[in-house]
Formats: sequence, structure tokens, C-alpha cells
Amino acid sequence: MKYSGEMYDVFDLKMNLFRDNCSKVGIEEHQLAPAFSIMLRGKASIFYANRLCGRGIRDFDTMVDNVRRYFETEEKRQSYLSEWRETTFNRIMQKHPDKSKTQVLDDLIEKLALIQRALPVSYHSDEVLRTQLLNACSGIKELSTAMRIQHNQYIIQQPDPIDQYWVDRTYRGQGRNSRFGNNHRDRAIRESDPNSGGRGNKKCFVCKRTGCWSTKHLMEDRRKAYERYKSNRDVRDTSSTAKEKTFLAATEQLIFNGGIVSLTSATDTSITLIQKGQGTKLQLIDTTSPTAQQDYVQQRARGAYIASICQPEACFDLSTAAQHKEPNDENIKALNRRLKWQMDSLDRGLHFIPLDLATAKLFVFVDGSFANNSDLTSQLGFVIVLANEDLDDDNSTFTIHGIIIHFSST
Repeated sequence: MKYSGEMYDVFDLKMNLFRDNCSKVGIEEHQLAPAFSIMLRGKASIFYANRLCGRGIRDFDTMVDNVRRYFETEEKRQSYLSEWRETTFNRIMQKHPDKSKTQVLDDLIEKLALIQRALPVSYHSDEVLRTQLLNACSGIKELSTAMRIQHNQYIIQQPDPIDQYWVDRTYRGQGRNSRFGNNHRDRAIRESDPNSGGRGNKKCFVCKRTGCWSTKHLMEDRRKAYERYKSNRDVRDTSSTAKEKTFLAATEQLIFNGGIVSLTSATDTSITLIQKGQGTKLQLIDTTSPTAQQDYVQQRARGAYIASICQPEACFDLSTAAQHKEPNDENIKALNRRLKWQMDSLDRGLHFIPLDLATAKLFVFVDGSFANNSDLTSQLGFVIVLANEDLDDDNSTFTIHGIIIHFSST
């Protein structure tokens, strides 16, 4: 099976097959580069001939990165997600009115399965496919009986009303305002204050029952409930620029603060924040290029933006790189090492866990090793962590479990 670069042709899937086939015939890791073109066809093969082979690129990892960045773009990923949400029973029926409903259902399942393999890994479970299939069949009378069968739902149980999620990496969202001016972005902080009606007292906005969650209902039912809410509250102003309300669920991600927020899994109560797609634009800098210094500034800025959102590990190197106004070859190579790490770590980000705020503490780590001056003077880096601590009196030590809410290396 060869990679063409066309829609629904997943590069990582074909790469796994390529490595498996090479392993079976005895081709070792250091021998993969000469065999790489064998796994390509169509547009991908033409790209290899014109942009890789024609320029004398022989390093396997570099060839793989170039092909992946050229074909597996953020636009293509968003196209997959849009099609995943918009593929429904009714739309397939409208396109093929001559088909029976059984045939339409078969086509729907086949289409969703095809799209699913091109989506992020968090979408690859059978339960995600099943949930999306139920949403896609909403409103079909012939399928109503099957859709009423109870199926697993993602429900977060909060035994303590004090437990919360902290999604913003700055305390109560004020960090960005203080640094960049008056920024009124919504902060995804969910609070449960006993004086303001905690989680346990809230009702489902779809069925109005206490203890129920909107995620237990089909997407169509949630939309209808929201339309009823807008009608009752007289908020039908068509000039409004507010975005449509979205819900964070095991099968639904949110775009927030330049990143992608998602539930780790349907059985885990933690949340992850990764870059939205800026990492696909990162490129290694050619030291021999006449635009090397301009490329240095551009790529460093891209890497620093990603680091400021969700990759604190990269802050030191990128802040250090910012000090070089006329970078030499060694400076460029040092930046390339960090950019390469970011390009290989697109899914690496911040991980947020539930905390007991009654006992949580703020820990501030200030260390010269996180500074970006070569002599460790003037500028210090820091990391602020909100965490619960476990004391070990016998050894006079303590362990913390928490989340990073702010960091800096400037």
C-alpha cells in the first residue's frame, strides 16, 4: 500500500506499513532512506522527485518530515473534522435517493469509518465511532428503537464540590491581560462554589433533571434545547458575533487560547492542551540559504509561540535564541535541534488533572537554570504550579501532584 497524498490517505498509517514491510525483508533503520520512495505514488511521488530527490536530500527523517508537512496540513485536518461532523444519514439519503435506507446506513458507516482513521488518535476508538453514528442518525424514525438502547456515556462524577478543573495556564486568566493589554478571552475555569449552587445542584439544560448531563443526550436534542433557551430569553439578535456554544466531551474537542483542549479519554477525568496546528508550519533552517537569518527569526517566533501556549520545555532554548541578532551557524544548529523536537512532538502539551482546592497550594520554582542569559544574570525563569502535596515526615520530604498554571523564561 503506497501513500499518494490524497484525501483519506493517512501518512502515518502508510509509514507504519512501510516500516513493517521493511522489517520483514531485513531492511534496518539506517537503510530506510534509499527505500523511502517505494512507498510513494501519485502526487507524493512527484513531490519526492521534485523537492527531495532533485535537491539531494538523503536523510530519512528529513524526507519524512518534508512529506508529512506538505501533505498532512492543518487545513486537511480541519476538513476531516468538518466532514466527520457533517456526514449524516439524511445527507447521504439526499445524495442517493435511489438507495434503500439499509444501503444508506451501510454507506454512512463506511464513510464515518473512512474519515475516522484520518482523525487524531483520540477519535480512533469503537465507542467514538458508535457515538458519532448515533448523532448522524438522529431523527430517523426507523432507527429510533435502536437509538433508545442505553449506551455508555462520558460522565464526570465530582464527589467533592470543591474539586475543579484549571485550564488556563495563568492564574484566573490575568496573566495575558497584564502582559499584552486588555484581553477579554473567556477562560475555561469551572468552579463549584457551595454558595453559588455547586455542581451537584445543577440541572441538565436539555431535560431539566438534577444529576443529568447534557452529554447524555444526542447532539440534535442539545441544539433544540439551546434554540428553546434563545427563544425564551429573547436573544435572537442576528447581528450578534458570539460563537456558537460548544461542549467539551470525549468525542468533541474545543479550540481555546490558540490550542486544542480535549478530554484525555472517555474513562479519564483529566484534560490536555496541545498546539492547534502551528507546529506543522515549523521548518528547519538551512545554514547555507541566503535568507537564513530571516528564516531564523521567523521559525524562532513560531516555536516560541507554541512554547508559550503548551510547551514549557522549549522556552529556555527559544528565549536564548532570541538574543542572537545576527545568528551564526552554531546558533542556527542549536535552534534547529529545538525546532526538530517541537516538530516531532506536535501532540505534546500541558496535562490538567482534578485538584482538591481545599488543600491546594501554589508552588513557585525560580531557578537560574531556567534563565536565558549565558552567565545566568539579570533574567530569571520561573514556573508556578498549583498542586496538592503529600508529606513524608519520616524522610522530611514531600511530593506534589498538580498542574502548571504559568511559566516564563524571559
